[in-house]
Amino acid sequence: MNSRYKRARMFLLIETMFIGVGAVFGAIVMWIDASGIETSMHGLLEGLQKLPGAELLYQDLLFPGIALFCINGIPQIACFFFLLKNKKVGAVLSYFLGIILMLWISIQFFIYPMNVLSISYFIFGFLEFIIGYLCFVGYMQSQFVFDEKAYPLTNEHPEKLVIFFSRDGYTKKIAYQIASQKGASLYEIKTKEKIKGNLGFWWCGRFSISKVEMPIEKCDLDLSRYEEITICTPIWAFSICAPVKAFLKQNKGKIKNVHYVLVHFMKAKFYHQAKKMDDLLEIKHQSFVSYSSHFGVITEIK
Repeated sequence: MNSRYKRARMFLLIETMFIGVGAVFGAIVMWIDASGIETSMHGLLEGLQKLPGAELLYQDLLFPGIALFCINGIPQIACFFFLLKNKKVGAVLSYFLGIILMLWISIQFFIYPMNVLSISYFIFGFLEFIIGYLCFVGYMQSQFVFDEKAYPLTNEHPEKLVIFFSRDGYTKKIAYQIASQKGASLYEIKTKEKIKGNLGFWWCGRFSISKVEMPIEKCDLDLSRYEEITICTPIWAFSICAPVKAFLKQNKGKIKNVHYVLVHFMKAKFYHQAKKMDDLLEIKHQSFVSYSSHFGVITEIK
């Protein structure tokens, strides 16, 4: 499991147990003292009269207790155990439970005066929603498996070269597939910047958004001697990733026959990025293929 998933899962384990146990305890208190007088919760009933069906459902705290137990109690505790067992459903469930908790508190904003407790739980719901999504993404990414041995590099055609950059391994897998099929040599673009993990993700995003050129290691290959070169690049923020862009600029005019492979999250071809790569290399590409990679599930865009 990757670090993003582990951190998100740990946060959600704490939050789901906290919210779930608190909701179950609150529900039990409501059932024990349905009038709310002994527990000083009778003031809740006044606000509940604003809701539809109040004359039937909200004359005491019995039904509110059932609702609290069924909506914010048991589901949160169930989510805790799914997460504990490293089940994907735990991440998915926490995402939706965050939405439910925000809606629950939004109703409280309508029927009760604004208070610190309600605001705090709304924030908890928002965090559960966001981190639940991150947990799901981390879980799906952790299921991605790439074994270099499955794609033997024979180098049968030394005049062919596959060049790639990959942060998470998706583009690397495609590059190895192509190099294995073509009998081509393989060259990996390496950057001098930190690119791995969550910090690496945000650091790479900085280079994409700001258009700052990312420093890369110098390529010692004589690219002009290759009859066919395939360049595989991820797409960052709707553009060629910074390391590949730097590579293209450094090797302008050195490549005589080029093919492109673009890897991204979208269901688009990104024709304009192929044109941009042509402009950087000062050459017209022979072909380009676009792949959509959703959490490691790679699909060619036709």
